[in-house]
Order: sequence, then structure tokens, then C-alpha cells
Amino acid sequence: MHNGNNKKIFALISISLIVLCFVPFCFARIGDQAPSGRVNAPGMSADAQQFDMTNMTPSHDMEQVTSRLTHVFAYRNVTLMFNSTRNCELNITVDSSVKPRILSLSVEPNQNLSLTMNMNGSPSAGEQVMERTLNFYLGIEPNATVALQAQIRLHINATELNQELNRVINASRLTWMYWNRTSLSWVSVESYMDQNGYLACDTTHFSTWTVAETNPTPAAPTPSATPTNTPTPSATATLTPLPSASPTPSPLPSESPQPSTSTSPIPVQSQSPSPSQSTSPEPEATSNANTPTEYLYIIIIAVVCAVAAISVVVVKKKTK
Repeated sequence: MHNGNNKKIFALISISLIVLCFVPFCFARIGDQAPSGRVNAPGMSADAQQFDMTNMTPSHDMEQVTSRLTHVFAYRNVTLMFNSTRNCELNITVDSSVKPRILSLSVEPNQNLSLTMNMNGSPSAGEQVMERTLNFYLGIEPNATVALQAQIRLHINATELNQELNRVINASRLTWMYWNRTSLSWVSVESYMDQNGYLACDTTHFSTWTVAETNPTPAAPTPSATPTNTPTPSATATLTPLPSASPTPSPLPSESPQPSTSTSPIPVQSQSPSPSQSTSPEPEATSNANTPTEYLYIIIIAVVCAVAAISVVVVKKKTK
């Protein structure tokens, strides 16, 4: 009789443990896909569909986007705000080296399409390394050749970028650039800052894109006019002798020209500016706080251990 009860108790414990092991994964997936109001992106519309997935770094994450409805996907290190005039399927991968960024992409294609989006902190193989970039490279590949109009935007927070890159960013010199696969070079695109603090550009094609700080074009030097002193020829007096019986007097000696004095420009001593002391800001420490899903795992593991301990005590009492 005791053996039969013990078998039932062990079977019940086994089933409970199996169920409890699968519960965390179910809750985690539901939490990843369920819209949440905790996503924050500047300029986000009030009716945007928000997905809080800050506990994951996406790797080939497949998402469906309904036409004419803004979708905001908040991952661990990238927040993507996306809208399209046609239904679109996204395949999103973000490298773990990418620092937190807020990206916005608006597409007007002539048909439904699928986009593969890869975000990295460095250029892909075969692409030239750019100087003074924001260490953010966005690769966008459609599944077919389509006619489209698109706008790409990246939110610019100069204070955070100064700390992250350990240099002072001049936002007025930032521009979007794409990799030209024919000329194998980066091509700058006309860019502008919008009212929500995004650096935006318009395009009709997709490729690998990045944001870089361009150097100002040096002004052409103006040639200085050097004064030239032209000596003035002296006038020579010619005397015409008067007719007389006396011998012809010799002409008076002509006035000798005065020596001309040439003025040479006084050299100006150039004063080199003293090097300015730049203060390198300390990199901002990132917080490694546990996410709610991780707390859920800890609670469930504690419950499983408690159930197992109670079951062992019950079995021992039944045996006695």
C-alpha cells in the first residue's frame, strides 16, 4: 500500500517539475511578443505598436509589420521604429558590439517585401573603414528588386556620444553615407537634423549605411599682392647753344638720376596657437540589472526546490 502511494507521489512530483520547467519559456516568449507601453522613442506616434524585447539581442528575429502602422521594437541595444505603406516582413540581427541606438526606417515600396537588416559596430568584409564614424553600420537588403522611397533616421544625443566615443562630436558635420559597390567607396548623402533630434536622409535604394563626421573643407588661400617699386626715369635736360662769335660752350652736365630705394616687406612672425587641453570624459558605466524575466526564472527555480524538498519530507513520513 505504501509502495503504491509512493509511486503516485513520485509521478505527481515528476509531472510538476516538467511543467514548471516549461513555464519560464512560455512566459518569456509571451513577454517578448506582447505589446508594452514601456518603450520610449522620440517622435513615436501615440498609436504605435510597441514591443518590449529589452531582454534579448536579436539574431534573425522575424517580425511582421502591418502596412501604415508604426511598429516599435525595443531590443537590448537597439530600438527600431519601422513603418511601411505595404506589408513587410523583417529579419533583424543586431551584433552585441553595437552600443544603444534609436533607429527609424520609413519605407514606401510598390509591393509587399521582406527586408534583412543587420546592424554592426564595424564595417563588413570588403568595406572600407571610415574615420570619425559613430561605430554603427546598417545593412539593409530587400528580397527583390523593388521601386521605393525610404527615409533613414538615427537619433543623435551628443552628450552620450561624446562619452561613448571619447571625443567631442560636432552634430552639424554628421552625415549619412552608403557603400557604393561599384566604385568601392563611401558616398555621402544630403542629411539634416529634424525636430525630434534625428539625423535623417532620403534614399531610393538600400545598401550598407553609416553615419560619419565630415571634415570642413579648407578655404582656398588668397594670394597676397606684393608691391613692386618701379624706378622713375630721371629727365635729362638738353641745352641748345646760342649763335655767337665765341666758341660754343659745352653743355651743362645733366642731372644724375637719384638712386631708387626699394622697400622689402617686413616678415610677420606667425604665432602658433597653444594646444588646447582636452578633457576626456569617463565612459559611462552600464548597468547590468536583472530583467523581469530573469527574476521570474529565479522565483520558479526557488519554487521547484521548495516543492522537491516538501515532497521528500512527505515521502519519508509516509514510509515511516
